[in-house]
Amino acid sequence: MIREYGYMLRMVGFGENIGSGFPKIIAAWKETNWGEPELKNKVELDEVELVLPVPAMTANVVKDVVKDVVKELTERQKVILKLIKENPSLSASEMSQKTGMVTRTIQRDLASLHEKGILTREGGRKDGRWVILVPND
Repeated sequence: MIREYGYMLRMVGFGENIGSGFPKIIAAWKETNWGEPELKNKVELDEVELVLPVPAMTANVVKDVVKDVVKELTERQKVILKLIKENPSLSASEMSQKTGMVTRTIQRDLASLHEKGILTREGGRKDGRWVILVPND
């Protein structure tokens, strides 16, 4: 049904012919220097497949992203991560006792660290442990 609408729109001048956008896409892709696009003609399916190579993220990009995330941490969050590094099974109330911070504040910071993808929790509330996903040294 979608093909029929596309055909009708082309007939009245509101649509492109099938494949007419490929040269534009290929030219734009080549400008990025991300590799040579490939057109595969699938005669049996009456289709043309456009394969666009996407470069893998380099280690330097990942390191830069990690540095940026770590730069955004508050001093409290850094203290919390240090405590977790020393003892991953600490609860928020135990962290509160060790630091003098209010338990609710620690819970908010733990939630923030989780949302940023820096910290996660494995296991249950009583027998679980914190896992630091991003090095913060």
